[in-house]
Amino acid sequence: MKTFGVLFKKELHELFANGKGIWLPISLILLGITQPLTNYYMPQIINMAGNLPKGAVIQLPTPTGQEVMQGVLSQYSTIGTLLIVLASMNMISNERQNHAAVLVMMRPVSVIQYIMSKWAAQIVLVIGSTFISYIAAWYYTNLLFSYVDWTHMLVSFLLYSLWLIF
Repeated sequence: MKTFGVLFKKELHELFANGKGIWLPISLILLGITQPLTNYYMPQIINMAGNLPKGAVIQLPTPTGQEVMQGVLSQYSTIGTLLIVLASMNMISNERQNHAAVLVMMRPVSVIQYIMSKWAAQIVLVIGSTFISYIAAWYYTNLLFSYVDWTHMLVSFLLYSLWLIF
């Protein structure tokens, strides 16, 4: 178990050293807050876009806070998943190309410890980034739309994080 802890700390350090610990949270925060902002300002966006016939009136129903948060989870399921895949797709291949994996595997390290430490570090980064982003989206939703209960937000995040883990 000590070996796993050392490998896990190394992987966390590596995630932040190569910038994934910075760009992934920022991009997920931007993705999360765009849903409430675009829903709130959509009538103004449509009016500013022009090309509407004179006298045309577009009335969009105001979504509830729960509907906006569902939209945030939908954004995470599409674009967020792409960001997560981009962040994690070269975890092992980079080390194989740089021959760092050979140096690690020469030690008394099992392949399972090696892979699980990479997976656990990636999960910590992804869940942490998504949680910060989801809190930001929840804040803007409460500010611009109706109040969404904290417990409902937390339960939906926990269910979504289970999906992310597996």
